[in-house]
Amino acid sequence: DEKWGYLVCHYKNNFTIKNINFFPETSVDFPYHFPQCQDFKLKNLNFNSNGDNIFDTTLNITQWSSGILDSINIQGVTAIYRSAAQIELRHGEVKNCNFSNNSSTMDPDEAGYGLVIGVDVFPDDPIFTPALLVENCVFQNNKSYKPFSIFGHGYSLTGRHIGDVILNNLAFINNNSQSVEYNTNIKFHFGPDPVYINNALVVGNGTAEWAVSLGGNITINNSVFYNHSLWQNQEFRIEKTYRPDHYPFPYPTTVTFNNCAIKGGDTSYYDVDPEHNSVTFNNTIDIADYEMSDLFTYEDSTDFMSYQLAPNSPLIDAGYVMENNYTPTKDLLGHNRIWGDQIDIGPFEYGSVGNEDETEENIPPLKEMEIKN
Repeated sequence: DEKWGYLVCHYKNNFTIKNINFFPETSVDFPYHFPQCQDFKLKNLNFNSNGDNIFDTTLNITQWSSGILDSINIQGVTAIYRSAAQIELRHGEVKNCNFSNNSSTMDPDEAGYGLVIGVDVFPDDPIFTPALLVENCVFQNNKSYKPFSIFGHGYSLTGRHIGDVILNNLAFINNNSQSVEYNTNIKFHFGPDPVYINNALVVGNGTAEWAVSLGGNITINNSVFYNHSLWQNQEFRIEKTYRPDHYPFPYPTTVTFNNCAIKGGDTSYYDVDPEHNSVTFNNTIDIADYEMSDLFTYEDSTDFMSYQLAPNSPLIDAGYVMENNYTPTKDLLGHNRIWGDQIDIGPFEYGSVGNEDETEENIPPLKEMEIKN
């Protein structure tokens, strides 16, 4: 139950911070700032705002840091210039996190991105596999001027990462970007190394020309896309990407969709460079004509729990198991996969039982404060 108003941790290694409520008392640029920290772990942390205080970036992890963020909860934060959270890692994990009801300024001269989770490396870094793992995270009811989420970005450069990036069981619900200038609501932009997006749910995001922008060498499996796009009702904008050793010269994008449910099916995209980019769809389900109640339990469109699969959903047992072992073995709720004949599409596995693995990682957080260094 400790409440911390301010914390800066510069250039520290091998530390753990867990089980703390962070409640900033004053408006400062970076109330919780972790530049160039290595091999750290942040676990069971809550970041909240009383609505009166605004910040440049509430949680700021930058400058080639590496570590694990587990069970981080950022809600109700108003950010200026940058974002509610900016997490840039040389390599690491972001898992079991909730980013909800946050906002960044609507002033286009000061606006930052709604959220940044990315990979930024030194040119001579070794290959980490995976370079970045983001799994079991929820991003809902956030709003910003620029796009809400950007993966694979450095601070200002696109796509600097070495080694595979894996994004498992992510839910993007009802996030809104106000800027037509920036084209898209959610950006997934990476370098040429492989990126795997597995069992994502991207639903109800809107107000931009396209719901999702894709750049890099990306494979998307067992994912759902049903959003409010202003450009001919298309879900995706296919961009170019950039190589870390040739910035800013563009590099072709390759996107492969396997067993995905997409509003508009395999024609629901705009390619900025069709001569060089490559887009492939395999076993796509067009869900444009489905009612939400046909697909999901759907009681509240702004709550990710409403997107669990309905009993007769066509997304049940309609997924694809990858040969590289990157297919998630648990769903967003920690329930077992596969349950039935095949893995389901989306972050929820229909009918699966609860998590029986009662390890330290899965028990509820204790009300205590501990800092190790």
